[in-house]
Formats: sequence, structure tokens, C-alpha cells
Amino acid sequence: MAEHYSAQRLRRGIAHFLWGKASSALLSFVGFLLVARLLQTSDYGRYVAMVALVELALNLANFGLDWVSTRYVPEYRVRAGGPRLARFILRLTGLQVLLIGGVGAALWLFAEPIASLVGVAGAGQVLRLYAAYLVLEGASRVLRDQMLSQLLLQGRAQVALVLRHITWVGACGFLLLRDGEANLLSVASIELVAAAVGFLAAALGLSYALCAAAREESKPSDSHWVAPTRDEMWALAANSYLSFLLNIPSRSQVLTLMVTRLAGVDSAAVFGFARSLADLVLRFLPAELLLGFVRPALVARFVSARDFSSLNMQVNLLLILSLLVLAPLLTLVIAKGDLVVHVLGGGRFEGGAPVLTLLLVGAAFFSHRRMLEFVANTVGQPQVIGRGSVVMLLVPMVVFALLQMKMPIWTVPLAMLAAELIFGGVVVRLLKRANVNYMAPLEALARIAAATALASILAALSPVLSSDSLSALLGHAVLAAVFTLIAVWLVRPLDSAALAALNALMKLRKGSRS
Repeated sequence: MAEHYSAQRLRRGIAHFLWGKASSALLSFVGFLLVARLLQTSDYGRYVAMVALVELALNLANFGLDWVSTRYVPEYRVRAGGPRLARFILRLTGLQVLLIGGVGAALWLFAEPIASLVGVAGAGQVLRLYAAYLVLEGASRVLRDQMLSQLLLQGRAQVALVLRHITWVGACGFLLLRDGEANLLSVASIELVAAAVGFLAAALGLSYALCAAAREESKPSDSHWVAPTRDEMWALAANSYLSFLLNIPSRSQVLTLMVTRLAGVDSAAVFGFARSLADLVLRFLPAELLLGFVRPALVARFVSARDFSSLNMQVNLLLILSLLVLAPLLTLVIAKGDLVVHVLGGGRFEGGAPVLTLLLVGAAFFSHRRMLEFVANTVGQPQVIGRGSVVMLLVPMVVFALLQMKMPIWTVPLAMLAAELIFGGVVVRLLKRANVNYMAPLEALARIAAATALASILAALSPVLSSDSLSALLGHAVLAAVFTLIAVWLVRPLDSAALAALNALMKLRKGSRS
């Protein structure tokens, strides 16, 4: 690990990663608001259905191979020679791009019946554009989020991501300034061009890396190392994919499509707006954000030392940090959710506050799911995720019944929350049976929940600012942050175990030298 995951490379990677993610977070938020204002409410409902369909298809197309790259690219980087690493990455990348292309072709060919099935009949032409977008965006994510990230080439990965977002936001902003609105076909065309820009940038960055790896010394750095067999890699992929298949019915994309089909595009617009906002928050929580960066180093460290207690402490810290970041946002939405939805949505998505609140609570549960998936796959127990995911099959049945009874849209994420809670308990129990003594930081999580509840009460009781303007929203956001900081200071969620995890993660850089 001395060269490829050294402290110097980690520090440089962290700087590139944080710069890129901060930039893309801002651009994503601006783009999200621009699209919400460019499209009429009904078109926005169709848009969220299209995006949900594409995201679902992208997940279906990975066949668990993303976890193969997560688990084995760092091992090849550390222990195999450069040429073997380059060949491994090329084969794995080529296979994934081929599978994504097949799914995109199927979506293109059956665009009209699929559009009718999900409740957006007549949108076949737009769906064909999104089929092409699926291929380019999917290939870009393989290159950027898997290969470049696992090689700690965060500078190149983040440049590709930021260029993609700049193209998307710039074109949407131009349309808003020029015309004030746009149709769904125009927005789809913009997203297709942006995906192409991101793909080209990522492909160029990875090409340079593979050429450099191919010129390295071909002798493995560990003469006793034995490359993982195909059976081992396929077992990991199959178990990960089985877990995903079991979770498909409860994924937010599927539920968005169910809402579109059963409740109509206007309800889908409200649900989709809240889901998009919650997804933006989730994407930049430490459990999602930092795990994507430190995962290769954590895997490489565990492979070298086989110290599960250290791994457990580190993932616990990521979860605690996620909830600390989420707490002030959740406080704001609980206390002033109607104002948040009104201002950010331009007055078009009224009634979305309860949905947004429950989806943000769901982000906390999903962060824990990500920790469990990472732990199970890293220690060689991916099957427990699949077994625990069986409970998620109940979610669509419950949601279908709720929508058939004309229940409020906020009951949909409530069903998701209940299922995630049961899933977490089942997987932890299965890990213990497999002699993996995973311990969740329950005391710290309870303290953060108490702090959030206290801050929400204080924020709700604070004076209501007179206007429904952006300045009023910012004022309430500042109050929510202050109240949350005070409440967190009072309950002190970072106990001795959490502080130990923080120290362990900080030592990761030093330990990377050995």
C-alpha cells in the first residue's frame, strides 16, 4: 500500500474529492431548481417518472459488478502488477458497458409500451432520448465512480463529474433566461449532451491511468498473492445482485413509478420533487460521500490486517457523521417544511412537506443500509444482505394498497421506513450468526435523534418570518442550524466509542504507509 494508497495520495485525493463534490453539490441543487421551474407541473411529473425509470434500468444493468470493482480493484492495485491491473479493469469495464448497452437498446426498442405502462403514454420519443442517455451516463459512472475512484484518481473523476454538471446547468439556465420555460424533449436533450461530456472526460482520464499502469513493472508486489478466482468474483456479484433484485420493489424509483401510474402525474410531481431533494441530501451525506472515497483504502486495509473491530469503528463513525450532517436539515424540514417546499418549488408542489420529512428520515436508515452492505461484502458475507432483503418485497404490496385506498402520498415513504428498520435488524442478526460481530452505534444514534427532536421543537416555536421568500427560508435555516448545534452540544452524541472510531479513521492515512 506504500505507493498506491499512501498518505500523500490520500491527502491529494481528499482535496480533489471534496472540491469536486462541493462543486457538484451546488451545481446539482441549482440544476434541480432550474428543471423544476422550466417544466410545467404535469411535465415535471413525467420527468421524474423518466428519471426514475432510467435510474432503475441503470441499477438493473450492473448485475452486481460494481461490488466486484469495489472489492477487487484495490486488491489488484496493491498486490498485482500494473499490466494485470489494467487488463482486469478493461475486462470488467467492457463487460459492464456491454450490459448497459443491452439494457439501453431494450429501452429504446420498447419505448412506447414502457411509457404507457408507467403512466406517461405518448412520451415514447422522450424515452428514446433517455435510453441513449442511459448508455452514456451508465458508462460514465462505471469509469468515474468505480474505476477512477477505486484507483484514488479523484481529480480526474471529479473533473468529469463537474464538467457534466456545468453543461447541464448552463444549458438549463440559458433556456430559463431566454424562454422562461421548456418542454420535456428539450430537457432530455440537454441531459443527453451533458452525459456525453461527462463520459468523454472520464474515458480520457481512465485511458491515461491504464496506459501508465501497463508500463509498470509486471511482477506482482506480493509474490505470494493469488488472484481471486472467477467463481469468487461471480459469487460476490450474484449475491449483491440478488440483494438488489429483492430490494427493487421497495426502491424509491419503483415507488415513484407506482405513484405515477396509480395516483397520476400531478401526485408524481409532488412525490418526485420531494424525492429528488431528499436524494440530493442523501448523495452528499458522509455515509454516501466519504464511503465512496475511503472505501478502497478501507478494503485494502482490511485485506492486509483482517481487523474487523477497526473496520466496524470506522463505518460507525461515517454513520454518526451522516446523522450529524442530516440533523439540522431534518430540523428545518420538520419545523418549516411547508416553507421549504414552497420556496424551493416555486409554489408548484404544495403538500410535499410531510413526504420530504419522511424521506429525509429514510435517508438516515438508508445510510445504515450502506454501512451494512459494505461490511457484509468486505468480510465475505454478501448473502446476508440478500436474505435480509426478503422483507422489502412487502413494500410494493403495502404501497399499492395505500394508493388504491386513496391514502395521502406521505404514507408511501412511511412504508419504506418500516421496511428499512426491519431489514437492518435482520441483517445485524444474520451477521452475528456468521460470527461477524457488527455493532451499530445505538447510543450515539439515540442521542442524535433526541437532539434533532429538541431542536425541531425550538425551531417550530421560533417567530415566523413574515414573507415566504428565500430570505425567510435562509433565516429559518440559520435558526435550525443554531438550535441543532446547541442540542447536539447538550446531548453529546460522540461518546468514547465514537471518538475511538474517529481516531481510527484519522490513523488510516498513517496506516496506509504500511
